[in-house]
Amino acid sequence: MNEYTTVDEIQAEIAACKILLRDTDYMAQKYAEGWLTEEGYADTKQRRQGWRDKINMLEERLAAIEAEAPGAEG
Repeated sequence: MNEYTTVDEIQAEIAACKILLRDTDYMAQKYAEGWLTEEGYADTKQRRQGWRDKINMLEERLAAIEAEAPGAEG
């Protein structure tokens, strides 16, 4: 996995993951409405969960960086 060390890198990767989620929303909607089977949605579901997990990890890292920043309240 890439190591994102700057705020800009982290924010860019979060934005990229959110775009991937947005671009596959239609698949989630089709699955929710019964137009896709569990088998047909399984790969997309797994990828979407991976992107959400990555966003959560990056947001935690971003919060830690911001907490360590000079002048950060804490």
